[in-house]
Amino acid sequence: MMHKLSVLILTVLYMMVMLTKAAFEVIGSGFGHSGTNTMHVVLNALGYKTYHMKEIFENELTAHVETWHKLLKNGCDDEMALKALYKDLGYTAAVDFPTAACWEALMRVYPMAKIVHTQCKS
Repeated sequence: MMHKLSVLILTVLYMMVMLTKAAFEVIGSGFGHSGTNTMHVVLNALGYKTYHMKEIFENELTAHVETWHKLLKNGCDDEMALKALYKDLGYTAAVDFPTAACWEALMRVYPMAKIVHTQCKS
């Protein structure tokens, strides 16, 4: 089942790659434990540079922690701060928390980006 899901996700994302030419192209609106790590792996395999919660820890992005704290406290309303989180390091896609908490604001900042929502069955 997982293999079929991965193939389906890969196919859909490949089609999205062919149709999109935005600087920031994919916004994941699903929270953790809903397939975000799989999405991270698949998007990277498709050539995106994908922002995920683990990027913050693995790359010691301590300034991002402070920025996210401010953004989440203020309803993700600072568009320049949102753009800087991804643009400064060349990210072209983002999934997982904290991105998922600001997906609606990101949709306004990057109107050509595709929204991919993942959800776990509980």
